[in-house]
Amino acid sequence: FVISFFLSQAYSVWRNVYSSARRVQGRLNDLGLLCAAFATRDAATGSYTSEAEETLRTVARYVRLFNILFYASVTTQFAPLQSPQGLDALIDLGALTADEKDGLLASAQMHNAVLEWLSNLFDTSVGDGRLGVRSRGCRALRRSRCRWRCRTSSSSCAPRTPLSQTSSPGACRSRTYSWFRS
Repeated sequence: FVISFFLSQAYSVWRNVYSSARRVQGRLNDLGLLCAAFATRDAATGSYTSEAEETLRTVARYVRLFNILFYASVTTQFAPLQSPQGLDALIDLGALTADEKDGLLASAQMHNAVLEWLSNLFDTSVGDGRLGVRSRGCRALRRSRCRWRCRTSSSSCAPRTPLSQTSSPGACRSRTYSWFRS
């Protein structure tokens, strides 16, 4: 009975964490797709303007940085990434700039600071025309931003059992660093 109860609870926690993580991933994918769809293009060639392309690269970098810092805030395995030495490693990998590091160190929850940066980037990009968002696209961006599930995910991702019993640390580590190799 005890083993079946434990397994049932463990599966329930795993399923909750998995669902929350997929919801966060989905919202981040929504933002990237909406930005790519509404980025301004050169009328003659149909390719992105240089300003829009730079904005899309910054959005992609912020999304990767948000993922890293969010999971570092809810797992003990990646928590060292929030230390000054961990942020230096992220600078070396190109995920962060030195100025952004200073801003993150002043923030209590680093991943929330990155969300603010994303929000400011969207607002300024729409304002100066790098994202040619019309009214429908603007509503879609706002709706997607509002649907993020980070707060509920952070409480459900907190480990209730030792991490060694619930996951494979090597698999997570190799996936995290492979984001920056591509």
